[in-house]
Amino acid sequence: MDNKGRLSIDEEKFDEALDKNFDQVSALFGGENGVASTLNQGLKEYTKSGGLLAQRTDELNSDLRALNQKQATANDQLVKYEASLRAQYGNLDALLVKMNNSASALQALQVNYKNG
Repeated sequence: MDNKGRLSIDEEKFDEALDKNFDQVSALFGGENGVASTLNQGLKEYTKSGGLLAQRTDELNSDLRALNQKQATANDQLVKYEASLRAQYGNLDALLVKMNNSASALQALQVNYKNG
C-alpha cells in the first residue's frame, strides 16, 4: 500500500502464487480471517446505523442548521437596521425641509426689512 492508500501488487508474483497456492491465496483474500473479511469488519464501524459516518453526517447537519439560523438572525438584524436608517434619513430630510422653509422666511423678512 502506498502513502495515498492505494494497494498495488506485482502481477507476476501474484500470478505465480495463484498457480502454486490457489487455496492459500483465496483464503488470504476471501477466507474467514482474510483481507475482505477484515476490511468488512473494519468498515462496519463506519457504515452501521449510528456509526462514525452517520454521526459525522449528523454533526455536519447540526452545524449547517446552526449556521442557517445565524444567517437568518443576521438578516433580520440587517432589515431592522435598514429600517432604522431609513427612519433617521426621513427625519433628517423633514428637518432639512423645515430649515429651508425657515431660511426662506427669514430671507423674505430681510428683503422686506431692507425695502421697508
